[in-house]
Amino acid sequence: MINKEEAVKLAAEFLAADLDALPVEERIPVRVIPEKSYIDESHLIIMYNSVEFIEGNASQGIVGTLPIRVDMKTKECEFISLKEYFDYKKRGVIL
Repeated sequence: MINKEEAVKLAAEFLAADLDALPVEERIPVRVIPEKSYIDESHLIIMYNSVEFIEGNASQGIVGTLPIRVDMKTKECEFISLKEYFDYKKRGVIL
């Protein structure tokens, strides 16, 4: 099983790959937020947002982002579904 630091790196790589699928003119700088992450059993749940938002410009936040889940056993990454988001939120996992 990988550690949290390795899982955060995988999440960042997953997010970058997802952005690479967008046309260049639609891309904005984004970053995962390790401070807004949680380990649930063998999964890292981590939020992300625009770099400008993370650096303090609240008006530049991306609305509606669903967290990334990294399976710390298999190293698989995926965006969680809206249903999963609310299930995690009920359990106090989503920050």
